[in-house]
Amino acid sequence: MIIGHEALRNDPKLHALLAAYSALKKQKPDAEWHDRIMELPSCTTEQINKLHGLLLAGGWIETRVHGDSFKTAGRLESCYRITPDGNAALRFAGAAAPLTDEESDDAIS
Repeated sequence: MIIGHEALRNDPKLHALLAAYSALKKQKPDAEWHDRIMELPSCTTEQINKLHGLLLAGGWIETRVHGDSFKTAGRLESCYRITPDGNAALRFAGAAAPLTDEESDDAIS
């Protein structure tokens, strides 16, 4: 299945999850990676997992899993970040305040 920008317009939960990763980067601009978002209003764990899969498939977030990711039970620490394509998708979908390309590129560098 190909994930397009329309998915963000048509799925408020998908949009909310991607926007949450954008917000994390804005809140902590010096952090290269962020903890996995484990809860979203009105979402089950299964739905959150599927949403993450869709964001990964679209290239809108990326992940790295390492030994330190599992330090705390029930959390995946410092292993997700929004990509420049993710920020572009938010802008296309009309997100409130996505990162600029420059901010996003700085996060990936």
